[in-house]
Amino acid sequence: MAQHDFVINNQGFPAFRSDLNDFLNAVRTSHSGTSLPSGAVAGTIWLDTSSATVPLLKYYDGADNILLATINHTTNTVTFSGVATDLVNDLTPQLGGNLDTNTHSIVTTSNANVKLYPNGTGVVEVGGATNSGRIQLNCESNSHGIKLASPPHSSAQSYTLTFPSTAPSVGKFIQTDASGNLSFVSGFTEQTLTDGSTISWDASTQQVAKVTLGGNRTLSAPTSGTTGQFIALTVIQDGTGSRTLSFNSAYEFTGDTAPTLTTTASKADIFVFKYNGTVWQETGRNLNLSIT
Repeated sequence: MAQHDFVINNQGFPAFRSDLNDFLNAVRTSHSGTSLPSGAVAGTIWLDTSSATVPLLKYYDGADNILLATINHTTNTVTFSGVATDLVNDLTPQLGGNLDTNTHSIVTTSNANVKLYPNGTGVVEVGGATNSGRIQLNCESNSHGIKLASPPHSSAQSYTLTFPSTAPSVGKFIQTDASGNLSFVSGFTEQTLTDGSTISWDASTQQVAKVTLGGNRTLSAPTSGTTGQFIALTVIQDGTGSRTLSFNSAYEFTGDTAPTLTTTASKADIFVFKYNGTVWQETGRNLNLSIT
């Protein structure tokens, strides 16, 4: 290893030959040394050999030496400076081809979510090349559905869809028992609205509801409605009767006239509404019904 001042002096042949050989030897060894070559200018690349086993490749910009790479003679590796070599340091990694994990898995060690986002109208496809694989989807409480499609293979495929062994949520069509057995719920479970001067109604969890009036009340606009959704409400008179109910302007009735409730004690009226995205339109009414 050698360095040179980058200057060939005007001298006799033997000295010139020796000086030239020294320069060529410096070039051949990347101007190796423990300090910047004395003749370095902006653009000079040299090898800092302060450590014999881990030399540093540097670039001189005219004022400072910028580290380009660390060379490890023991492990025969090169680590480039400023380049992320793992996904922890690279916050926006991109693949130039398919990711093949071979015999390894993609896991999250900090109990974080692993998410797959299709681009635009793309499809997230999960499957294997043989029929020995299994797809397991553990679903959280969200509005997204699950679709398992036949893979593009000529041989028959078998998939297992495993649901968490938890009690069903209110208003859901699919439920599991403690053993994870899947069953479908027929219709919605009737929910009881809280009686009060103003009665609230959540269309996302109380699609079929009832309320017993303990006084003259006002029914607020349903919340969390979906366009095209139907909801139904049974309005019950308490043991006293003669209770009235005022409807929020979000409800639309024939002729824009709200109905007059049955006022007989312990009698009920049933109303069905359809949401058009703006108002809840009455689509059905059944009055003066017995609750027993």
